[in-house]
Amino acid sequence: MLPFSDKIPALTARYLRRELYSLLPPPADADPETIEARDVVAGAMIARLGPNNTAEGHLAVQAVGAQMQATDCLRAAIEFRDDFKKAAQCRAQAALMMRQAAQALKQLLSRDNQDGDARQSGWESRCGVGGVERA
Repeated sequence: MLPFSDKIPALTARYLRRELYSLLPPPADADPETIEARDVVAGAMIARLGPNNTAEGHLAVQAVGAQMQATDCLRAAIEFRDDFKKAAQCRAQAALMMRQAAQALKQLLSRDNQDGDARQSGWESRCGVGGVERA
């Protein structure tokens, strides 16, 4: 079970879980323990991103799914190491997925920075700091 904030409705959280699991590549060896470990890692990544609403939850799912797909593309590049063209295609796909994951992470992290800026601005206004002119 993936941890989502209590601020995300239960139905939405279930949808986001299914969406994430559909984005995860199958592990190299498909034994149940490896699949469970993959799911635990994905859950830990989602929990660390701390989505607080549906939009943030969707971004977190995109970021984690893209990152894990990128890892799978890199694994495929190693499998095709004797076929330069296929290996290069796998590396290019991995780079694309990493850029997509980075973009989603950037959006989530900018949320954190905006929240921090808002808290700072609130503190400054309460304390009379930050460019307030006195007559």
